[in-house]
Amino acid sequence: MLISYSDLETIEDYRKEAKKCFEPSFEKYVAGGAGSQPDDNAKAFNNYLLRPYLVNDVSKINTSTTILGHAVDFPLCICPMGMQYKIDKRAEHIPATAAKRKRVGFAMSGWASTTMEDLVTGSETGLKFLNIYIYKKRDWTENLVRRAEAAGFHGFVLGLAKLNPAASPAIVHSPATSYANIKQFTQAVEPSDPDYPMPDVSVTWSDIAWLKSITRLPVIVKGVLSARDAIQAASAGADAILVSNHGGRQFCPVPAPIDVLPEVVAAVGHQCEVYMDGGVRSGANLFTALALGAKAVFVGRPILWGMACEGVQGVEKVLEIYKKDLTHTMIMAANLSFNAVYFKSFITFTPKFHLYRVSPAVYKHL
Repeated sequence: MLISYSDLETIEDYRKEAKKCFEPSFEKYVAGGAGSQPDDNAKAFNNYLLRPYLVNDVSKINTSTTILGHAVDFPLCICPMGMQYKIDKRAEHIPATAAKRKRVGFAMSGWASTTMEDLVTGSETGLKFLNIYIYKKRDWTENLVRRAEAAGFHGFVLGLAKLNPAASPAIVHSPATSYANIKQFTQAVEPSDPDYPMPDVSVTWSDIAWLKSITRLPVIVKGVLSARDAIQAASAGADAILVSNHGGRQFCPVPAPIDVLPEVVAAVGHQCEVYMDGGVRSGANLFTALALGAKAVFVGRPILWGMACEGVQGVEKVLEIYKKDLTHTMIMAANLSFNAVYFKSFITFTPKFHLYRVSPAVYKHL
């Protein structure tokens, strides 16, 4: 049931209220993951403190930037997430519309309950990416690529992580679960069939080059957590790297993305854009990621919280909270924009702990 909460002012406010809206099993799915990893992602931001400049003219703050050459109002993209029909029957139409209205990016899940064609005809859409996997039958992947191109998508978010069924509750495997974009494949084979459309576990870096060879659209490689993998992905032709542990859903223990981000930026930031997701719960968190070298952040669970409370309006308000908080942080840190001054040198970060960073001199040995 959609409800209105005009007094919700923070992402945490939305989390608490959304919990009341979810079915118990789905609330567990949204909040859960592998071990304590989802909470660890958010807590990791507490290891970083802003040390701002005291005086600067901040009368004209500019939060705008670009993602792969496309203008956005502030550096945020909505993560690809499945199961959205469990919140509202309009499913992916809700965040896609909100993203367009607030001029940020939107990534559609490979497991969406809405087809990409229905999304673009039934929603307001702006900058949009399709989350894609490489299947054993490569023609299945190519089919999705061609459909995305025809539907006007702007690129792909390529998932390379090995999916962990044990990390997902029975709700994901329910017969009611609809994977609209791959329905034609799932109907062709039984779930026990080796060719059932789950990501191919034999994928290598050369498959990124293959994907790049069949499309002119940019490819964002998702799931990178090391300089070594970042270098391999960039060398294979990735247009961008998404530092991510998939919301802490797949494997524990792994580093929080914010802790890995500086290492990845140092390794490949000169070759391709670098983004991060995981635990971004405020505009100050967003600012932290940008100052550590991210070009933009991807946000997941908070979007579902806004959607559960107020549909499109709720997602819009969540996005407004991020932008408002980011703007406030920029003012307090005396930072004017992300383009006018080299961001990392303008803001000094003081970690509460010594963060290990790989020296560029040793990258060639990785």
